[in-house]
Amino acid sequence: MSTTTRTSRTLRGVSAPSTASGWCAALEGVLAGEGLRLAAQPIVDVARGTVVGYELLARFSGPDAATPDVWFAHAQRLGLGAQLDALVLSHALELRDALPEDTFITVNVSPLHLGEPALAAVRDRRGGLERVVLELTEHSAIEDYHAVARLLEPWRQAGAKVAIDDAGSGYAGLQWLMTLAPDLVKLDRSLVDHLDEDEVKAALVEMLGGFADRLDAWVLAEGVERLAELDVLARLGVPLAQGFLFRRPTLELWPTIDGGVRRHLEERPSRAADPDTVGALVEVARTRHRHEPAALSVTVVVDGLGQPTALDLPDGTWDRVLVVRPDETVRAVLERALTRDTHWRWHPLVCVDELRRVVGVVRMERLVHHLIDGTEHRATTPEEDQ
Repeated sequence: MSTTTRTSRTLRGVSAPSTASGWCAALEGVLAGEGLRLAAQPIVDVARGTVVGYELLARFSGPDAATPDVWFAHAQRLGLGAQLDALVLSHALELRDALPEDTFITVNVSPLHLGEPALAAVRDRRGGLERVVLELTEHSAIEDYHAVARLLEPWRQAGAKVAIDDAGSGYAGLQWLMTLAPDLVKLDRSLVDHLDEDEVKAALVEMLGGFADRLDAWVLAEGVERLAELDVLARLGVPLAQGFLFRRPTLELWPTIDGGVRRHLEERPSRAADPDTVGALVEVARTRHRHEPAALSVTVVVDGLGQPTALDLPDGTWDRVLVVRPDETVRAVLERALTRDTHWRWHPLVCVDELRRVVGVVRMERLVHHLIDGTEHRATTPEEDQ
């Protein structure tokens, strides 16, 4: 089969090119305007439950066997990486003109291409880059972070903001933070995955959040797929999030987020309004009915009215459930919980609403840490002059 025939079949999505010449022809077709579209994934304000931005992601109509990262890898290998980045950025800037009010877009750009003429031409042709965030992806080793910082200057002068991707994934991520002082820090998705079940991950997210605050940067958690992860992010004060929980990337222009998730976020502030009440420490929990199989993680067993009857824990199912209300104080709940029998004294508590329906769970260690932190804060805060 000739190269021309093989490539034409590729662009129809039949199979991926198997040779460098096949990839070169496929990429040249894309650069000529064939088969590139941008998908959008919403970025959400965790506190308000509203969409504040969109990440725009390249999608190729062919080959169907090759994901976008494969396309970009082959483009880089063939010396076409900067041109492909420039094309994606150009399309994104065209869409920016129709952005909803008070929102922004993020676009992936390799830091290796920032000084390339192809990207500079797009930047200079558009004039201003307000409401645009350049998301720097470090898929290739960076030898000189200070050189990248210098290359960013004309982009910042044109109005663009800068985001660092995959923060917390290793030493390179910290190097990015220290040298580039980004406007937006995107947490590596490995930190977000099952964050609610890993105290070390939660501590790392909290640490990176504090570091970002020092840089006057926003933190964005990507890869959020579960309500329990979202609740921990909210408790840790992470302001922005994106992921399949809200919406998968879609070719729909400016997509909204899932209605159920939006309602969950809208209701959360009322549960956690007072930081000294249990509502501030509630985490989303799975529920199941008695006839359903037990889970390996913390799960609340409920009756037909959605009221708690038992608790699944890794060591078995326990019928002893301590029920608490969101407006109870942390101290009062902790004092009550510590009177339980030693066999279940440290089991999670089940938080319920006014109809005794499950809101979530409260872990004993959270109550203890909250009380200790409050005591230490009062001890180190100077008393007001009488």
